[in-house]
This record gives sequence, C-alpha cells and structure tokens, in this order.
Amino acid sequence: MIGQLLLENSVLAFAGGVIGLAAAAWVLDAIRTLAPDEFARFQEVRLDTGALIFVLIITVVTAALCGLFPALVNSRTNLASALKQGGARGGTAGRGRNLGQAVLVAGQVALTVVLLISASLMARSFQALQHTPLGFDAVNRLTADLYLTNANYSNDAEYRHFFETLLDRVKRCRVLPPSVSIAPCRLCPLPRRSILTAFWTAGRSEPPQNQLPAWQVQFISPDYFRSMGIPLIRGRTFTSQDGPEIGRVVIVSQSVAQSFFPGQDPIGKQLYDFHERVGLKRNYYTIVGVVGSVQYDNPESQPTPFQCYYPYTQNTEPNRINFATLVIHTENNPSLIIEPLQKAVSDLDPNLAVSNIGRLGELVANSFAIRQMASVVVSLFSVAALLLAAVGLYGVLSYSVSQKRREIGVRIALGAQSTTILG
Repeated sequence: MIGQLLLENSVLAFAGGVIGLAAAAWVLDAIRTLAPDEFARFQEVRLDTGALIFVLIITVVTAALCGLFPALVNSRTNLASALKQGGARGGTAGRGRNLGQAVLVAGQVALTVVLLISASLMARSFQALQHTPLGFDAVNRLTADLYLTNANYSNDAEYRHFFETLLDRVKRCRVLPPSVSIAPCRLCPLPRRSILTAFWTAGRSEPPQNQLPAWQVQFISPDYFRSMGIPLIRGRTFTSQDGPEIGRVVIVSQSVAQSFFPGQDPIGKQLYDFHERVGLKRNYYTIVGVVGSVQYDNPESQPTPFQCYYPYTQNTEPNRINFATLVIHTENNPSLIIEPLQKAVSDLDPNLAVSNIGRLGELVANSFAIRQMASVVVSLFSVAALLLAAVGLYGVLSYSVSQKRREIGVRIALGAQSTTILG
C-alpha cells in the first residue's frame, strides 16, 4: 500500500512540476515583454539550475508527504474494525478522517485568503500611490536636457548668457504658438533625485550640524512655476530684475512657511546657507514668495518637506554643474515644438545637443512602473492560487459529500430539511 500510494502521488507531483515549469517559462516571457525598458534587470530573470533544483526538491517532498501520510494513517487502522464499519451500509467516515479533511479544507482556504488579501492590499496601495498629490501638472509638458560643456561655459556669466539668449529666441520664434512656456531648471521632478543641502532661518537658534533638516534646492527661471503648473500661494515669482548683482532672493515651499513661520507672513524673512563650511562666504537670502510643495523624488519615498527655489542667474553654488532641464508647456501637443527647440539650440551652439526629450506625463508614469509591475505579478499569482485552491476544495468537498451520501439519505428520510442538509 505504501509503494502504491508513493507511486500514485509521485506521478501526480512530477506531472504538476512539469506543468508548473512550462507555465513559469511562459509567465517569465510575458513579464519580460511587459516590463518597461527602464528596468533592464527584468530581462535577466530566467529559469536557471537553482530554480530547477528547487522545483525538483519541492516535487519530491510533496510526493513523499502526500504518499506517506495516508499510508502511515492506514497502517495504524484496526483492519477487523474497519471491515465491520465498511460492511455497515449506514456507516460513515470516522471522526479522525473527517478531522483530517477539515484540516485540509481549512489550510487551503487560509493560504488562498492570505494571497488574495495581499494582492488586494497591494492593488489598493498602488491605487492610492497613483492619487498622491505631486504638486505640479504633468499634462502637455515636455522636458529636455542640456549639457553645457565646461570649455565654452566655464563661468557664471557665460552660463546665464546662454539661457537668457535661448529663452529670448524661443519667445520670439514665429513657429511656436504664443502660449508656449519654456523654463530651465536644475532638475525636473521624479526622473532624478533632487539636490539636498542645509539651510536655516535667520533670527533662530541654530541646531547642531547633525540635526539640521535637509532642504531640496532648485535653480529656476522666472517662468518655471507657470511651466510646471505649481501654484503661487503668497508673494511673487522671480523676474528678470533678480540678477546676480542684486540682493539674493529665494522662494520657499508652503511646508517651509508652515514649519518655520507659523502664523506669520514669511515674505521678507531671511534664510542663510552654510557655505563657510566649504571655505566660501555665508549667503543670506530674502524670501519673496511661497509656492505649493512638490514631490521631486519617487512618489513611494518619503518626500523632503522643505524646498527652496533660486533664480538660475544667482547660481553660485560650489561645484556647480553646467546642466539644465528645460520644461516646455503648450496648450496642445508639446511634441510639435521639439524641432523648433532643437533648431534654436543649434543656432546658438552647434556643438550642443538636446537630449532625453520626453513627456513629463510619461516620466511620472514610469515612476510608478515598479509598483505597477509588482501589483500585476502578485495579482496573477493570486488568481492562479485561487483557481488551484478552488479545484482542491472542490475535490475534497466532493469526496466528503460522496462519503456521506448514505448518511444524508437517512437524514432526509427522517425529515431533515434541505437547508439543514446544505448547512
């Protein structure tokens, strides 16, 4: 009997293992096909030797447990008593067998419920993540990167002159509609991690260096907030008058105003940096405006609460990199201005190339891609587990009902209602 049970369960287990490997190979191909191009690691996922050994071990263990367990249970059975119970036409399975079936049913239901709850929670968290307020509008926005070579733009004056000339030419370009808004900034939200630095407010006691909060820094042009759809809450935005020779100004996020100036008007208050720690002069900045807070990093990460913006004309940051991202906003399809933009840059400097041109909406969608991929994969596994559990439950319950068919007939003959029998 032990040999027969082991043989039967081995055939079933190895057949399931082969079908599982075939399904896994098909699913991996589907995952690699659906995975975004940005996640090249997905293309490296494959069924290797370790996976095959794992499947073999699981198959052997499953066959052994499913074959040995009933064999051991039957080996302890009193054959004479079993024959007597089996010969009675009204007899039913004993309490031990019913308990074993109940444990199987409960175990299958419990594992399936865990998977389904996990999948539903992940789908719910992904849905909530998609509705996370980002603080800007990604519709009809185009972004493009410009890398200014150090040889031609080695100082701040040449850096500023290039962008001033570029913005002026774009505004006067007849090909572009008058509603176009274009603004250079240091980093665009979401595709890259923002620049963090330390600041503090003048007139307050300074905390220890290791307790200074991190601030997100952004160097922008006057049209940046309009191009990004970031609301101005108080004060003003930058103008062409905010040049390097005038007093340094800064625009802060609403979170800064609420945290450092509760119940006060932050306009006119001052911040200062810590450039003296790197051998430079400390700078003081006057707050001229307050804007809405923006999610610059991945939406899944904890956002840095404090953000400040400076005119790119006052960018004297140590180790400044001659790099900028252009944000272009149009009322219609922003892709139509790619060619005029490239021509304007080429006319200014033929050695410069506009790179990484793409829609801001697509960049936002890509930031959710990993969580979306995980939600899809877990949901597919949960559906597969549900189907397998349904088949298993049907088999166990069907067998249990067939064993109690005579008992059910006797109960009906004695007057039991159909609802009671079903219960």
